[in-house]
Amino acid sequence: MKRINLGRIFLIAGLLSQAIIYSALWVRMITSAAERTGTDFIAFYSAGRIALTGRVYEAYLPQVQQAAEENVLGFTIAIEELAPFVHPPFIIPPLALIAYLPYVSAFYAWAIILLAIFSIAVYFLYRVIPPGDDRGVLIASSLLFFPIFVSILNGQDSALLLLGAAVWYYGLVKGNDRLAGLGLALTVIRPHIALLLAIPFLFRGRRVWWWFLAGASGLALFSFLVVGLRGTVNFLHILTISASGEGYKTNEIAMVNFLGLLRRLVPTLAPEPTRVISWVTYFIGIVFLSVLWARSEQIKAKHAGAAILVAILAAPHLHYHDLVLLLIPLFSVIAIIKSEKYLNQGITRYFPLIASWLLIGSNFHPLLKYSIPYLLGLVLAVSLWYPEIVFKKWMRSG
Repeated sequence: MKRINLGRIFLIAGLLSQAIIYSALWVRMITSAAERTGTDFIAFYSAGRIALTGRVYEAYLPQVQQAAEENVLGFTIAIEELAPFVHPPFIIPPLALIAYLPYVSAFYAWAIILLAIFSIAVYFLYRVIPPGDDRGVLIASSLLFFPIFVSILNGQDSALLLLGAAVWYYGLVKGNDRLAGLGLALTVIRPHIALLLAIPFLFRGRRVWWWFLAGASGLALFSFLVVGLRGTVNFLHILTISASGEGYKTNEIAMVNFLGLLRRLVPTLAPEPTRVISWVTYFIGIVFLSVLWARSEQIKAKHAGAAILVAILAAPHLHYHDLVLLLIPLFSVIAIIKSEKYLNQGITRYFPLIASWLLIGSNFHPLLKYSIPYLLGLVLAVSLWYPEIVFKKWMRSG
């Protein structure tokens, strides 16, 4: 009698269930006018529509953004209800292209673009893993990673953030400083995260820093050419508003960083002190990683994974969709297990799937939604630096 492979059944059932749930949620969102216009994509689409007017430098003016969003919505909104576009100008050209389409069609096109970018990012990640027969499963479970779906469902550009981090991670592991630096430059889609990850390379691996600076400078120049001086000033202005945490839909209490944790744990604390504490935490994170880099002989996979976890926690602005970055420490743990031969090597194929279902399940209760990501990050941190504590060493025979 043929033995039933429970592991394979778990994988197939888990991945198929994710695909069905994601499809149902996407259909519900895209067929509901209120839901699809309530996503972050409306800000991206409106920026593209503004660019088509020939006044791309106005893409960062709140009043112009408000008028563009009202044209999509079909009714007026208060300035406090505005979903502001605060992303670097270098992504405006593709947004202008899809803005030729009606809103729903543009949303589909943007989702396909994001999925393609996520696929490239996952490709770089699995290239770091030693060869094995579980790569197909890792690719599928990584592309179905819950924060990836949340990002696509909201029309957010976290795909570019993960792509930059994945290329950076791949370059570090493979000893390619140029690739690592250029990948890190792409993470300037979230400037605060890019700086936190880049500054430590001034103390170890300075070639990565110079390549980052070159890549970031190239993107800055391209951005300047897109929006000009007036647009650049407008962008920097709205960026300072976003960084201050004031106005619009900042929603700090829903963030999955230290600031969000503090706002939820101490709701009576005034917003201003929590933001000051958050920025202090951010600079402490930079100092911590800089010291860690300086004291390390070589920057390895575990360093990259730890840096991402610090960035997630210490970033002064980070929402759920940017938890796509958790794939970096997750793959770092898988790489360590495979290289050091901890556990049965086939078990690692379950890791992205298990992490996804933990995050999916946590969304059924607010307390779990805003606690499981921190617990998952803690487990990953300990697994990176003390794998012998988390995993029982197991040498595969033969």
